[in-house]
Amino acid sequence: MFEFVFENESLEWRSVKEAVRNIDVRAALPLLDKRGIVAYTDGACIKNPGGPAGWAALLWAAFDFIDGRLHDDAACIECSGYVPKSETTTNNRVEIAAVLAVLSIAPPDLPLTIYSDSEYVINVAQGIYQMKANTDLWALYRTLLSKGSSVNNFLN
Repeated sequence: MFEFVFENESLEWRSVKEAVRNIDVRAALPLLDKRGIVAYTDGACIKNPGGPAGWAALLWAAFDFIDGRLHDDAACIECSGYVPKSETTTNNRVEIAAVLAVLSIAPPDLPLTIYSDSEYVINVAQGIYQMKANTDLWALYRTLLSKGSSVNNFLN
């Protein structure tokens, strides 16, 4: 896990740091190899904006997928976070938080495929949409990518 500390850290980033703090990806995914990781992410906000909100990320070794299907006994990392009520909390912010968690857990030297149901997250991450809102979280995204992490595929 990358240990980034920012002045005025967002509630979303704090929830990510807390959730991923003790995860050892190589111990949790014993079949992890050069094929990398497949992750699924999601986020939801009860009152948008305003919260409370939560996010989740599930990660598997790509080795455990055959023809797009997951082995029944595949090891999985389950990671989630809670964001309390705040006027800045939105669905999009917790969708980004889930992706930040994946980037914080996944070894930066391995291929990574992320599935998300958020058109916003996918399109901003791929540069299709301009980054106009949530600039603090997108700055974290770019920082994690600059440390060697890369997303080979962002899929819906």
